[in-house]
Amino acid sequence: NGPPVDSGAAIEELKRKLQAGATHIAIAWPAFWWLDHYREFSNYLRTNLTQSLASEHWMIFRQK
Repeated sequence: NGPPVDSGAAIEELKRKLQAGATHIAIAWPAFWWLDHYREFSNYLRTNLTQSLASEHWMIFRQK
């Protein structure tokens, strides 16, 4: 679907996926730029989910 237009759209899509049953979100290193570009989305991840993996290649967050 391509990148979201802004952090709000990214957060809404994440919420939709979590409500549909997803339990984790994995971000591979080619998409790490999202965490800088979509600051509010990055803050939402760190505030509302638990980071279960952080490496130079992956970041994985799970529902609390």
